Amino acid sequence: EHVFSSRTVRSGNLSARFESGCIRLSWEKQEITAYMHVYTSLLIEHLWNDSQSLQWHSIVPIPGGIRFIGESRRFPFEMEWEVLAIEDGIQLRIWLVAKDDLTVQECHAAVVLPALYNQWVTDHEQGEFPDYDPERLNWRHCNRSYAPGQSIAALSGTLPSITMIADDDCPQVRMTAINTSKQENCRVLQALRPSDVGHIQFSTGRHLYFSGRIQVAPPATA
Repeated sequence: EHVFSSRTVRSGNLSARFESGCIRLSWEKQEITAYMHVYTSLLIEHLWNDSQSLQWHSIVPIPGGIRFIGESRRFPFEMEWEVLAIEDGIQLRIWLVAKDDLTVQECHAAVVLPALYNQWVTDHEQGEFPDYDPERLNWRHCNRSYAPGQSIAALSGTLPSITMIADDDCPQVRMTAINTSKQENCRVLQALRPSDVGHIQFSTGRHLYFSGRIQVAPPATA
């Protein structure tokens, strides 16, 4: 059963609500994302431009989901997001619309989860999210391999497992698992687009920024 309202896409037990530049995921009415939820960010001139900081407008229904557009107040670009209902998840397609040539140092799409998620798995390795270091104020990457990949999952003994999967046509990403600082107390699944030459150049026009799925499965029972 797929149901849509002006800001929410539902697929079975999963609902995805767009709110102030992020998507909040809930499973059986329990929220399973936290803090920044599902969001994007671009590093431009050493400043992070989170999707929550964009000015969002034009939320419109499309076949199977919703589309919305956010405009940067600081740099010449817009983000166009499409969220579609798929079986046990959502399909997320994001375009960057450059109003002028744009130089980006790195950028990502990410899913922020509560601390109850304790394990992560990528195409290349797996591990446990470590305890938070109260002295560490910055976010810390948990994985060692940054080889290009297509999927990353977070597992919990009590919450549904969440997997972020890049589509074949998605620009190349490197999946990374991150611990926030103790203050935010969250886990992060991130599809990172670093630059091998120090920057990513977007010419004026519309570019596919990220295309992929976020799939949710019931927690494994012993």
